[in-house]
Amino acid sequence: MSENKLPWKIKKYKARFVALSPIHIGTGEVLPACRYVLPPEGQDQGWCLKESFSAGLLAEGRISIKDYMEKPLSLDMPILKRGVDDGNFLYPISFTKAAREKLKKEVKPFVRDGFGRAYLPGSSIKGMLRTALAFSFLMNEEQARKNLLKQLDQLEPKGLIEKMNNVSPKNIKEIRKKNAARVSLVENLFRPLEKEKTDPKYDILRAVKVSDSEPIDTPLVVAAVNIFTSKGSRIEPLSSDTPPTFCEVVDPGTEICFEITLDEGLLVKLGESNPSKIRIKNHYDLLSALQDHARVMVNIEKSFLEKNGVNDVWDKEYEQGEDADYAIVRLGWGSGWTGSSLFPILSCDDPEKETPKRPLSRKIVISSKGEPRAMLGWGKLYIEEIPE
Repeated sequence: MSENKLPWKIKKYKARFVALSPIHIGTGEVLPACRYVLPPEGQDQGWCLKESFSAGLLAEGRISIKDYMEKPLSLDMPILKRGVDDGNFLYPISFTKAAREKLKKEVKPFVRDGFGRAYLPGSSIKGMLRTALAFSFLMNEEQARKNLLKQLDQLEPKGLIEKMNNVSPKNIKEIRKKNAARVSLVENLFRPLEKEKTDPKYDILRAVKVSDSEPIDTPLVVAAVNIFTSKGSRIEPLSSDTPPTFCEVVDPGTEICFEITLDEGLLVKLGESNPSKIRIKNHYDLLSALQDHARVMVNIEKSFLEKNGVNDVWDKEYEQGEDADYAIVRLGWGSGWTGSSLFPILSCDDPEKETPKRPLSRKIVISSKGEPRAMLGWGKLYIEEIPE
């Protein structure tokens, strides 16, 4: 086949993600507490056990159904003192002090491969890119933003943005309920105007492929997370009766690598038929969109913490540097509406300004005393071209 029949130009990029705060990407499942073995006092490393081993303890009557469902095990316990075959350890894991002291009932596991190794799914990263591209486009194209607002309002009897600005326990489920028409409006930002070209094969992100990451080679950590809500000038737990949520998280400082592939020829072809929608030429467009998104969410979250007297939870590392070769991102569970929705850019004329109408609750990692300790989901992303 002649070269002129192969117009696509493939560019590969190495992406390096550095966790700045605890990161959790879950499976949608939970594991009973007895799947976890706490380390002896003074040691850091515990374990997650294979399901068959924990179920065997229950079947043999060595633990009660109550303990099976509610309590982690310990290597000091009599039922384990006889030793556990290494084949029954699924993967090593550490525990925060809060998790060691408070863990019961269940843990949200991090997504893992068939060998029990944690990794970042390419689909989660691509979803983050998609949100940032749409956010940046709407931030820089006022008419497109007004058009989308009008279309969204036409879908809702009382207006979606009005509902989100007046969120309450009564309407939160309605707001969060998946709505195919809403999704379609946002997806059309990535596709040409012509009706016959609004199907997924014309989506410009077809030309962007994101691999699953390499396995994360350091043990994850079980952390305790609580929901805090703003009350005047302070934050407090949403409910004093609600126990923390326990989840496996990537420790801050962990570096994780994956690949991004751009079909630059296809980007050009799809961009030509998509002149007034989202366009991508190269990886700099991805970084630029992520940086636009970062500047808005950083200001909102920093302002929220300052207004509620928990400045020590904020880290300057979360702030997007000017002319930087990286982008600050939020990824996974707990990144909230700033990290995974378009609401900040649609809800008011100044999206960077914190307003009383915005959501007042945040998921925050807690200390053993139940105090706010760290935000979830913050990271730094570098993208560099792989030489041919």
